[in-house]
Amino acid sequence: MQPTVRDLDTALETLRSEDPKAAQSADSAVQWLTAGEGFDGVTQHALQDFLWYTLPKKFLASVETQLEVADALGRLLEMVGLSRYAAISRSETTRDCIKAWDKDEGLPAYRRAQKGSGVEPPDTEELAWGTYFGLQENAALSGAAAALEMAILAGDLEPGAPGWTKRQKEITRAWLTTSNAAFEGKTPLEAVHAERVEDWLRGRSDARRSLLERIAARLAEPMAVPEDAEKSLEPLRWFLSAAEQEIPLTQKHNLGRAFVQEAAARYDWWDFFHRLTTELEVPYLRKLHHFARRLKLVRRKGRKLLLAPAGRRGLKDIETLWRTVARGLFVGEDFEYAVAEVLFPLLITEGEIPTDDIEARLAPILAEQGWSTRDEWGNSVPIDERGAARGMWDVTKIAVPLGMMSKGGDWQDRSLELTHFGVATGLEGLRARSVAPRRNIFA
Repeated sequence: MQPTVRDLDTALETLRSEDPKAAQSADSAVQWLTAGEGFDGVTQHALQDFLWYTLPKKFLASVETQLEVADALGRLLEMVGLSRYAAISRSETTRDCIKAWDKDEGLPAYRRAQKGSGVEPPDTEELAWGTYFGLQENAALSGAAAALEMAILAGDLEPGAPGWTKRQKEITRAWLTTSNAAFEGKTPLEAVHAERVEDWLRGRSDARRSLLERIAARLAEPMAVPEDAEKSLEPLRWFLSAAEQEIPLTQKHNLGRAFVQEAAARYDWWDFFHRLTTELEVPYLRKLHHFARRLKLVRRKGRKLLLAPAGRRGLKDIETLWRTVARGLFVGEDFEYAVAEVLFPLLITEGEIPTDDIEARLAPILAEQGWSTRDEWGNSVPIDERGAARGMWDVTKIAVPLGMMSKGGDWQDRSLELTHFGVATGLEGLRARSVAPRRNIFA
């Protein structure tokens, strides 16, 4: 049974009569931990977060004073019957973590200690935790941490024992996927995903939100692998197979000339008369090269391009490769990915569209999101249709060769349309984007 507010007040009075300074320190720590609500909502994870992160990072006091606060809190916890929590407050781990912040080593020390304690909820196949949370995700993390703590107390989880991390994931996954009254009957996983989707839809552009809301209902569940996935991804699979045998690179780490000529001829990516000399002359191939490297499907070693473990898994399993590609279309905060995030929903909802119309509709949305370009005097101005067009054509350089998108009309009256494969791939990528963990760049 957790101590009540009255229990804490009584213990504080006793401590105040014995050691007024320690009582003041313990009271400050308790107020931060409980907000005056008693210990019902305090878990081992929350206590450790306070001791190993909040206290040394946010309490404006010397290391000696911070150590005194931790010790005083331990004394108070012992007095109210929380011996296990008291031991954590007075532990060498707590002392080491507090001291580490004074040496600019605090964050790694905090993360190691939380992970080693066993109550830090791990990422699972269904959910990777972000570095900043909404209310639902924070509640889900706290609940999962409490479930792990209970498993440790029950002897169902022993941190450091063989296979303990696998068991830790099983417990976390079970908790996340079980309906919970605290989440209005939803599973915590469903609640977190719903919160993340709402956060993703929200933004500075009302037009973007209106467009994304038209497809939001189609993003609730993962898409099935399209029947033509193997055929559409053949250029990438061929590229990865070549990397498995090593692709020679130039001194500037571009693809070797012989390989460029072979690829261009194989997929009819070159229709000029002079002889190819570099991958810079084959936009589809250059984009494929950099796309594969960004997704860590291939890796460079000296002047050779080699198949990476992720690429090897993709070659063995078409579903793995397809989902990796789909998610890779929208990963990142660069301009191209902002364009893709609007371009795909536009084509999904409306079918074939003249490129002039696409540019006219992309530009104001991107401008509302804060994207800009430079005018002739070098001043920053909101992105215009010309800038939107550059982003649009950059997206096509990967979408067309991988069978997601087709061009219609001629050079004077061009249009774009998603294939069946492109619609499925776009929806899968946008689904992954919408529920992806939120990252705090200042963490």
